[in-house]
Order: sequence, then structure tokens, then C-alpha cells
Amino acid sequence: MSTMMQKRLGDFMLEEYKIKYKGKLLDEKDPHSVRAKLILKNIIQGLERQVKCNPNSNVSGHYYDGFNWNMLVVDDFIMDAHCIPGGTIFICVGMLQALTDGEVAAVISHEVGHIVARHTVEIPHPNLNRCKRELEADYIGLLLMASAGYNPRMAVELLKNISLSTPDCSKGDHEHQFVEERANSLAQAHVMEQALTIYKEDIFKVKDEVYKLWLKVYKWGCDTSYGWEMKCLKCGAFCLPGEQILEFTGLLHAGITLSFQHGVTQTVTRHATRRIQEID
Repeated sequence: MSTMMQKRLGDFMLEEYKIKYKGKLLDEKDPHSVRAKLILKNIIQGLERQVKCNPNSNVSGHYYDGFNWNMLVVDDFIMDAHCIPGGTIFICVGMLQALTDGEVAAVISHEVGHIVARHTVEIPHPNLNRCKRELEADYIGLLLMASAGYNPRMAVELLKNISLSTPDCSKGDHEHQFVEERANSLAQAHVMEQALTIYKEDIFKVKDEVYKLWLKVYKWGCDTSYGWEMKCLKCGAFCLPGEQILEFTGLLHAGITLSFQHGVTQTVTRHATRRIQEID
């Protein structure tokens, strides 16, 4: 099915889900929505980086180009997430409240995996094919979350935790056994090594990006025209003109956000955070 057809199908299904979830879809400015959308954005950017670095990858062109990637949060406290063709992912508040960013990234990456592998437009088959699709989405999701700068080990930990909360297969429910199989599949040495290699490469790129951003902030403050502003910032006073305040605080906020998002919390970041909090 072409990307255009997937989008049309997705648009139709989206309208159906809007009816189903009427009054339960959170506003895009809601903190849960903002958080989920940011994680999805990171994952899609990771996907795009991987495609650029690996032009011969199967995940290219019509597999994701032109999709309207979107995250909708459902005001429901169950642990659930699912996706539809064209790039829309639904996730419930219950899952966002219960999971860390890394775990949420594992969930969203898994759903993105379903979309780019076109599972959402495949004709339904018996459970055997369902298992195959889940394992494939797990693998794609593992690499995607690593590309986005999230520790891929979190995906395995999440599945293990889910396994502990599902009925035991000895009681006649095989879901427990399948979740364990999924966790073990991702934990295989060659699979995890591949994901960790991508993750470590991304961390180096992110740290370099953070360094360049903080260097820009430093140079901005140490410029002959603005050296006094940096001194004012360091001593707790702040008397920049309006536009300069926006430019300077914008740079600092960007550096702080990127630093904390990827765990690069050096002393300068903490110091700048305190200053920004005082300014705000």
C-alpha cells in the first residue's frame, strides 16, 4: 500500500477514534501531551538520522516519508498504547504516569516500528503472525530508541516488568510466556550490542551538540558588547534589554533542556538552571 493510501486510511481511522475517545483526548498543551510529543519527536529525528547514515536501509522513502507523525494522549488510566496507519500514535495517561521517559520511549518506538514496517495495513492473520509482528516492532523500536538517545536496555527492563504483571502461562495464559520471549529476544547479545553501539554513537553526537550550544552561550556572554550581562548573570542580577533577554535566556533554556534530556548535567548546567529559575 502506498504512503498516500496509508495516510487516507489513517485519516479515516483517526476520525473513528476521535468519536470513540470523544472528550478523552488531552489538549496538545497538556503536560502529558507535551512530554509524549517530545519523545516522539526525538524518535523520529533518530529515525531520520539513521536513514541518512544508512541510505540503503529498508526503512527509507515511502516507508515513512510524508507521514503525519502525531501523538494523541487518551485520558484513561489503563496501560495501553497503539497506532494507526499514517503516523498517529495513541498512548494512555496511565502509561505516561507509570513509566519513565526511557520506558515511554520504548513504548513509542515500538509503535513507530509497527508503522514503518507497515504492520498497520497488513491483512490480519492468526496469532503466529501477530507474534512475528510484535517481535519485528520490538527490534525496530530498540534501534530507534537508541538512535534517539534513549538507553535500549530500558526496553528489556520494561518487558520484564510487564511479564511480571501478566498471568503465568502455567495457568493457561500464554501471554506471559510471549512477553518473556520478547524480552529475551531483545536481550540477545548480538541484538543489544547493535543497539548499544548506535546509542553510544548518538550520545557522543549529543554531547558534542550540547558542548557547542553551551560554547555559543559562553561566547555570547563574553562578547565585548555583552560581557557585563554574563557578569550580572553570575552574580544574580539581570538587566538586559527585552530582546537581548529573550535571546540570552532562549540560548540558556535550549542548553539546559538538551543537557538534562540526555543526562549531561555538568556544574555549569545546574548553575545556569538556578539563575534561570531566579530570572523567571
